Amino acid sequence: AVVASDPDRPHLGRFLRAARALERGEVVLQDTPLLRVRGLRGYLSEEALGSIDALKRAELFVPEEISSAAVQRLRNEADRRGANRTGSQARSAELCEAELLISSVLHFNAFASGPSGRDQAVFANLARANHSCSPNCIVDGDQGTLRTLRAVGEGEELTLSYLDDAALLRPKERRRSELAKRYEFSCCCARCSAPADDTRRFRGRCHALASKCGGELLVHRDPKGQVFLRCEQCGEPATQEVSAELLSAEEAAFASLRAANSGDLEEEDEGQMLMKCWKFATKHPCHAAAVELANDFAFPDAVPAKKVVLEALKAVLGTPCQLAVDTRREVAELLEKRGDADGARVNFEEAASMACILDGRTSMEEVLREWDIRVAAPAASAVRPEPTGTATAAGSASVGTATAVYAGPDLESLYDEKKKKPNPQSSEAIGPSLRKRGHKAVPERRPVESEAAISQLPASAGEGEGEGEGVQLRDAEEPPSQRTERKDRVEAKLLAVAAVLTLGALLATAFLKSSWRLRR
Repeated sequence: AVVASDPDRPHLGRFLRAARALERGEVVLQDTPLLRVRGLRGYLSEEALGSIDALKRAELFVPEEISSAAVQRLRNEADRRGANRTGSQARSAELCEAELLISSVLHFNAFASGPSGRDQAVFANLARANHSCSPNCIVDGDQGTLRTLRAVGEGEELTLSYLDDAALLRPKERRRSELAKRYEFSCCCARCSAPADDTRRFRGRCHALASKCGGELLVHRDPKGQVFLRCEQCGEPATQEVSAELLSAEEAAFASLRAANSGDLEEEDEGQMLMKCWKFATKHPCHAAAVELANDFAFPDAVPAKKVVLEALKAVLGTPCQLAVDTRREVAELLEKRGDADGARVNFEEAASMACILDGRTSMEEVLREWDIRVAAPAASAVRPEPTGTATAAGSASVGTATAVYAGPDLESLYDEKKKKPNPQSSEAIGPSLRKRGHKAVPERRPVESEAAISQLPASAGEGEGEGEGVQLRDAEEPPSQRTERKDRVEAKLLAVAAVLTLGALLATAFLKSSWRLRR
């Protein structure tokens, strides 16, 4: 990577550019930090203040205080801290200015680091990487490395995302607003400059051609600011009636999400708002509103909701990211708890393969060991051999160059426009899933079983369907006499229930007859 500038785009300043063609997962830059700060509570340490000269020489981006609301806020905070210091804690005006400069540099240029991600690190060269809503690189703030997420051509700009992965799935205007508020610039990346918003997509509504291509309609904005819908597949615009109908439904879905996110509603009212958004999401599962519903609320069932997030990541970004790794691990753990050993195995392996790209690992097994996950051998019917020697499960969908395998029901089994209520076959109650779920890193898992526990299993436990964790082996282990006794108890309970129902029907009939006689 080289530091470059573009006379035709002076607003970019100095940025990073690929000096040669780069492969996916390749480290293109390793930098030494100018400053590391553990959190930022109270005031900066003397060690941090000692880096002021190095920060000045690096000429990192810091806007003018007169035009920057962020720098003005930092100035007010510095003044407030200075007023509260007395005695030995008091600092000179020169040190206060140095503290303000360092705080400003950290605000606009620092990368998260440390085990919890709460520490901050500033690098002279990595700070030159500009933002893009479709980044081709990722930074490791602990190692000070810049790594490619996909193949990069010679001379291509190397970009990062200043937003988290979930924010990249939000509509264009929301991304721009967040970047302008936090970093004080208007994003002009390829996604934000395009006339279409790839997060506002409506499924299967294009009827422009005689054959009804059925492509997805994307929201476009013309140079005059007029909003209309156009098919992503054939390029034909939608009719005014269809556009008005879909845009109105979209606004209602976002309004329901805002109401549910407000925290002012009771759980029942919040559930009603989420159901309104869910009806929209059943028809347009890759729309930003559907993704926000799935990612923030996991509504109405966790596994299908997480698959919605993965589908959106594939359609919008198409490159590995930490959100895809975490989501796929969560899917794997849920499937494991539900007894789907093959589905869990495939998702764990897929998460590990993407983690290899993000972390620069060479072995998927190394990642799985670090996660404390033991992956059992797949069932013969779960995978099919490929000519290249890899194994791919049926029903897979690509996320970038990785293969995202969707175990369990298809997306349409939950997001079917004909359904008017949540999937009745869901194994999780809707009530608990109404509570907002923040996006957190997946905690390390405990071993499923110890070696001693495995050795104590009967021989029949390792055969056929008994291989998956959570699969009940009672029929294989229970003696015939106990099975007969259990069957008799069940039949007795059923007979008792039938007798109660019959008696209730007779009493109801007698009551109705007596009421009829009294009226006569």
